[in-house]
Amino acid sequence: MNAPSKIKIELTSKCTCACFKCPRTILKGLYDELEISVDNVKKVLDMNPKRIYFMGNLGDPIYHTRFPEIISMTNEYNIPFNVHTVGSGYDENWWRDVYNAYDNDQSNWVFTLDGLKSTAGKYRVGLVYDETFNAMRLGAKLGKNIMWQFIVLRHNQHDITEAKRLADEHGINLRIDFNERWDGNDDPWKPTISKKDIDIVQ
Repeated sequence: MNAPSKIKIELTSKCTCACFKCPRTILKGLYDELEISVDNVKKVLDMNPKRIYFMGNLGDPIYHTRFPEIISMTNEYNIPFNVHTVGSGYDENWWRDVYNAYDNDQSNWVFTLDGLKSTAGKYRVGLVYDETFNAMRLGAKLGKNIMWQFIVLRHNQHDITEAKRLADEHGINLRIDFNERWDGNDDPWKPTISKKDIDIVQ
């Protein structure tokens, strides 16, 4: 049987943020914080997918207690990965160890950082801007594929130009995203601009 082209896996239901529209915030206390065993991750890798996506609905993959080991395992199997994360909670030494745990140049990191220092933690409560930005900057410096996912919200829409300048300065790819998770036009998070209003959207 052919190997699956891609597998998405939620390593853990743990996260350090409390985003307003996240099920973790809405359903707080109604679920257990769990994580997948490393043995079960190995079973997924044994399927030899062409790419593995470490993502989350309730949790952020980097908060799995053995996350650096899991990244090292993907390197042993030579399977490229995508990691989607808010990127907060660890210092540069931790990130350096994780980045050095693999050498597959097809692997990608997507950091969700909605704004700059004064705005990024307003929706993603608990996010520490400096920790996330330093993780992105270090990854780019080490030659890793780093994507800054900037979701436009009403309070950060004025940060887009400066975010583009910072991304270009540090060799980080910037992706400006608009979503539709709004409770009508009166939703306080809904931006007052759209894709057609800016020329940076990818």
